[in-house]
Amino acid sequence: MSTFGLDDRMKRLLRDIRGGRKEFQAAGKSTEDLREFDLDAKCLIAMKNRGLIPHNDLHLMMGSDGPHLKYLSAIINSLTYEGEMAADELDLAPAAEALHGVLSQGGLIACRRDLDRAISSVASDPAQAIASACATLESVCKAILAQVGQAIPSNQAIQSLITETTKALNLAPEVAAEVEMKRILGAVSNISAAVGTLRTKYGAAHGQTDDRTPLKPVHARFAINAMAAVALFLLETALDGERKT
Repeated sequence: MSTFGLDDRMKRLLRDIRGGRKEFQAAGKSTEDLREFDLDAKCLIAMKNRGLIPHNDLHLMMGSDGPHLKYLSAIINSLTYEGEMAADELDLAPAAEALHGVLSQGGLIACRRDLDRAISSVASDPAQAIASACATLESVCKAILAQVGQAIPSNQAIQSLITETTKALNLAPEVAAEVEMKRILGAVSNISAAVGTLRTKYGAAHGQTDDRTPLKPVHARFAINAMAAVALFLLETALDGERKT
């Protein structure tokens, strides 16, 4: 369940419920307060219909407002499994949502599928989420290299792909004039290497040991957020270069 299709009201209510809030009602008796809660109640119904709230766990109370009926209060006991996963995804940084939008464009659908796998695995399988985050960045690098007419290197490890992509976009740290930019561009490489190392260490393809520290959703979110920031930076740089040619 991706949260990218949820509007801001749904996201706010999802955070409230995940945070332990069970009772909802209008903040006051003004027309605006009642209207705002009426929208919240309808949003909760929509969330139930989308499978985020169990059908039997949403209880709404209605009252009359002249000839009209209005929602007065709502009680929610829990979220569904899909709701819990969606709530967990809300902790992703705006860069991940922005990246998802960019990857919805033609020619980048394979990259978006990798990102979708990463996001959907955050709560259930953090190691898989990190592996898919790394795969997303690799896919983005390959798409950019193809776009600028550069051959994909024979060594397709994440660090090699990042090196070739930053060179193709004239982003290699050694070509930056300012010290601050050198540091930022160096961080791009370091973040990519770190995400790749996490995948190598915790990925199922490389085997596991009993004394391994288990990954948690917070680690997966951090990896996805870091990867998204790097991927978005590379894609926007490539797009900016296209506009100038």
